[in-house]
Amino acid sequence: MITRPPLRRDERGFSLIEMMIAIGIMAVIYLAVTQILVRVHLSHATMASTMSLRQEARVLLMRMGDEVRGAGHGIVGSLEGISQASATELTIALDLDRGSSDRPCTLEVGDDGVEQVTYRVATGRIERRVQCWVSGVWVQEIPYTPVAQNVTAASFRYFDAAGAEITAGGGSLAEAQRDQVRSIRVSVALADAARAIQGEATPSYQSFADVLVRNQDAFLTKLVDGG
Repeated sequence: MITRPPLRRDERGFSLIEMMIAIGIMAVIYLAVTQILVRVHLSHATMASTMSLRQEARVLLMRMGDEVRGAGHGIVGSLEGISQASATELTIALDLDRGSSDRPCTLEVGDDGVEQVTYRVATGRIERRVQCWVSGVWVQEIPYTPVAQNVTAASFRYFDAAGAEITAGGGSLAEAQRDQVRSIRVSVALADAARAIQGEATPSYQSFADVLVRNQDAFLTKLVDGG
């Protein structure tokens, strides 16, 4: 009978205990890596949702800013550039289409092409309405339509030429106060609970824009002069 010499230590296989320890270590590493990858994916999804809200806020502020900046442009007679100003509602009059034939008001015929735009903060959204100056009265052309959804907060603040804030005791600025308005701060905060991911913060974004308005000729001259 042939007998083999005993195996050297470096020739022996793994014992059952060693195999179990190795499998346990690999399982722990696998779980840790998986959790990291899942967390990275969730964070990326939340960041993408936040960036989408950021883009929505920027588009909204740019659109509102373009119209608010022109308050008083092209108005006629006794019309006011700013006729309503509160923390949650702003109404301005201007030649919205800047004299173009592509006018938003289909009702205006032979008038001076002046529109009135109202922005108001409603529950969860910001709405916009357009009225047209027809035969001496305002006629609604576009009813209140949401221009922003998922709004958690929004406000309008008003400042004079010196940068001092103009506040209203009764909620809305009086006519004399509205005449002093030289800039309007439009603030908005968005959050989309529908895009929330379990374990992650609800995607949200907030921003504001300081809009210089030209509702008086004197201020327009000052702007041109760079004052």
